[in-house]
Amino acid sequence: MGRGRFYISWKSVAGGLSLTSLASVTALFYYFNEARARQREATEAEQNSQENLIRGSIAKIRAGWHDPDVASWFADNKTIERAEVKELIKLREEPKQAKYLILIGEKGIGKTTLMRQAFHGKSGTIYVSFSSTDDPKDVLPKFYEAIGFPTDQVKGDQLVFFKRLCALAAEKREDGSVQRPVIVVEVESRETPDGLVTNLCGIIKRLACDFRVARGVVVLSDALAAMHLSPDPTRRRQLWLRGLTKQEATILLGNEIDTKIISEAQGNDQDIARLDEDRPKYLTAVKEMIFTTIGTHPGQLMDLLQSSNTIKGFIESTVEQAGIRINRSLSQNPNWANVYDALLKKAPPEDFLAEKEVLDIMATPMGQVLDGVKEFHVLSYDLERSVFYFHSPAVRTAATRNTDARTRG
Repeated sequence: MGRGRFYISWKSVAGGLSLTSLASVTALFYYFNEARARQREATEAEQNSQENLIRGSIAKIRAGWHDPDVASWFADNKTIERAEVKELIKLREEPKQAKYLILIGEKGIGKTTLMRQAFHGKSGTIYVSFSSTDDPKDVLPKFYEAIGFPTDQVKGDQLVFFKRLCALAAEKREDGSVQRPVIVVEVESRETPDGLVTNLCGIIKRLACDFRVARGVVVLSDALAAMHLSPDPTRRRQLWLRGLTKQEATILLGNEIDTKIISEAQGNDQDIARLDEDRPKYLTAVKEMIFTTIGTHPGQLMDLLQSSNTIKGFIESTVEQAGIRINRSLSQNPNWANVYDALLKKAPPEDFLAEKEVLDIMATPMGQVLDGVKEFHVLSYDLERSVFYFHSPAVRTAATRNTDARTRG
């Protein structure tokens, strides 16, 4: 009879119904069976669709970052491979690496070039860029966009699901170690501490250090954008990119600078004589004068090559522009003069001032000091060492002239 009083057998139902009622019940059973079958098919189709999306994203991650515009940029621009490229490659290759890295430095110093040299065209690279208008809450959606996975197909927590995709995309090397994906994020200058960099670094830290399913590199256009991050030396490295070495700068300038030097020497009998006497020595002396006076900032060196001005004219113009910025800073706060004078008393390689020294001289909060650094580009601030130094040798030259003028006055 069945198990329990609520059990009714099919025969008892059929026996108590008319043919019409029986047909209705049969149709009802058929409808529910068909509905369940359609639901199963829809569920299977959804599962198959998500599995296909997962496979597609894994394939995209493993294929790496390939951008035709970047490839074209390399073809059209003169670059050199700096020593710091090895630092980034080491981060990618080191099997036990459990830190993420922030790449910072002055504008135009070559951060983007360095990052492209290390990661473009390499398997396992996920490249994501954020503009100055992106919402801080859009970090993970942009990550999913980079690997071609629709966020409306994410099941559960977005971070946990992305962790799963990274883990699935990892590949074993021949030596048995695991090649994890490298998430490379480039952030344009942020004018205010709106939380994007903090949120972004928090997510990278979880994936790279806590979950250990990926490596992480964050490239900041504005060096001071990292100011609001809490100290985390055990899980975060900062790679501060500075000017080129003199050897790197010489390679970047190449034969073009030699041609420019020789051409300009033709108009001066003394320079022609020195050139004829020992050409290599003369060329080296002029390059040394360039590096000593305006520095080895790659962007500035390329401007020199492309300038219609003479080398000496370009240098003088660069120093004059630095002098204008110094005068603007002094108009805003005369105490800057005391900072510049204190820096001029420092000799390389100790030509910097500690944060406390500058704050004591300026007698203003750190935020206002950093606002001045960003506005006038006379000083730079090294987050890693918490020190201030002149933005370039050209600025130091201009500061020396300014101090001499104030002393005479």
